[in-house]
Amino acid sequence: MRRSTSEKEAGISLMNNKFVELLIDKIDENSETSSNEKGKLLEDLARYVLMTIPGINIRDRIRTNTTELDLLINMNSNFIDINIPSEGYSIAECKNYKIKVSVTYIMKFIRLLEINHLSLGFFFTWEGVSKPALKEIRRAVDTNGIYVIAIDKKHIRKSVEQGSFLPIIIEEYEKLRFDLTE
Repeated sequence: MRRSTSEKEAGISLMNNKFVELLIDKIDENSETSSNEKGKLLEDLARYVLMTIPGINIRDRIRTNTTELDLLINMNSNFIDINIPSEGYSIAECKNYKIKVSVTYIMKFIRLLEINHLSLGFFFTWEGVSKPALKEIRRAVDTNGIYVIAIDKKHIRKSVEQGSFLPIIIEEYEKLRFDLTE
């Protein structure tokens, strides 16, 4: 499914592609960057692509009484026409593993969304999520109305091609919302 960026979105959601490509190169498995550094770079990349969307403000590495939030996202949708439930807030988790993220991490993230009464979360992972994890994401939508938008390197590269991250979010949300296939 290909979604066109509206004139409104294209005019206000600008991304510095060279900067994103630099981060991609440092995170890619062939780079000499350490695993710990790659994890921090993935957080930087997630923060940057989200912040290219007007109306989004982000605080990072927020400690709560029980956990650390990689990214706390304040979403003021007055800037863009986006019909995604968010209660004005969302959170993002970043996991830079060499394999797809397992269902365990997705279940923990969904629980974190539930505890914080949030219906939208972003899960950034370089290699993607496993099939059981995708099933758990689907279950969260169907049973609790919780949307976990899983973002991997293909999505980031596609956003560079499009010059905007917003269409990626909308497309992935619509796939979950309407149970669409590619």
